[in-house]
Amino acid sequence: MNTLEKMESFIVLAECHSFTEAARRLYCSQPTISHHINKLEENFDSKLFHRSGKK
Repeated sequence: MNTLEKMESFIVLAECHSFTEAARRLYCSQPTISHHINKLEENFDSKLFHRSGKK
């Protein structure tokens, strides 16, 4: 998995505000998007999104 894929996931997620929708737009699974974001958060040692559940 490369950083470019993770950054693309971040950008799409920021645009659509939904892990499920981001996965649909990127033709991958929702857990893949979550994994990408978690890895970016680990790399930057910071939370990138406020997760509020199904809102």
